[in-house]
Amino acid sequence: MQTFMSFMRAWSDQFAGRHFVTPLIVPDRHQYLAQHLPINNNQDEAAVRKIGIVEAIKLIYYMQCKRKAQRWVQFYFSEDELKTMHENYRQRSDRFFIC
Repeated sequence: MQTFMSFMRAWSDQFAGRHFVTPLIVPDRHQYLAQHLPINNNQDEAAVRKIGIVEAIKLIYYMQCKRKAQRWVQFYFSEDELKTMHENYRQRSDRFFIC
């Protein structure tokens, strides 16, 4: 459905004479993210973090000025990140957890 909606949005923008954003096509999402995301060298700290002031300003600008181009924010966790979060949860909890 995402592919179809991207196509329809691009087609509509092209027909109306507006510039459209070409979608990023990534054959292997895990490999792409491993190359582009910063490495978390502190293994004791979870991969989820607070954003800094510059990132917050960019996010606010995007949400106020560019939100019509993209109406949702997607989060993706790689298999390694999910394993790390699962292990951290298991170590800090007295409950057994199955993924």
